[in-house]
Amino acid sequence: ERERPAVALLDHSMPRLSGLELVKRVRAAGWETRCALLSSFGRPLLVAEAMRAGADGYLLKEDSVTALADGAARLAAGECVISSRVD
Repeated sequence: ERERPAVALLDHSMPRLSGLELVKRVRAAGWETRCALLSSFGRPLLVAEAMRAGADGYLLKEDSVTALADGAARLAAGECVISSRVD
């Protein structure tokens, strides 16, 4: 909250607060942080749910480090990023 990063990659299943809920809170607070959920599941319905919540991207934990870094850079540039591995 104090840092207000330009880009945040949020684990979909975090311990106290899900990444999805955190995206909703970031949007409600009016922050300009570009958020992508990071998940083990690449189902289109989950991607759609994330986008409805205000996420700017959806990446998979199985994506390569290069793909994740590229996704973060594209998010910072204002693009919407969805893993190529989403079903």
